[in-house]
Amino acid sequence: MLPQAPLSVLLVDDRPGNVLALEAALAGVDCNLVRGLGLHISREIVRLHGGKITVAFPADSGSLFTVRLPR
Repeated sequence: MLPQAPLSVLLVDDRPGNVLALEAALAGVDCNLVRGLGLHISREIVRLHGGKITVAFPADSGSLFTVRLPR
């Protein structure tokens, strides 16, 4: 049986946000920089399942989150 490709989910948030706080939360740095625990909790759940969350900041505004999970 061939190995299955990882599952990827792209989430788009078009609201303006604090880029440094988002990057810090994803890196596991001081969560007090973030206004809530949602991103920190999401990162931990994905990490515990062997996955990863990444974020990109398009020029126009907002954030693009990618969640990758092994199958």
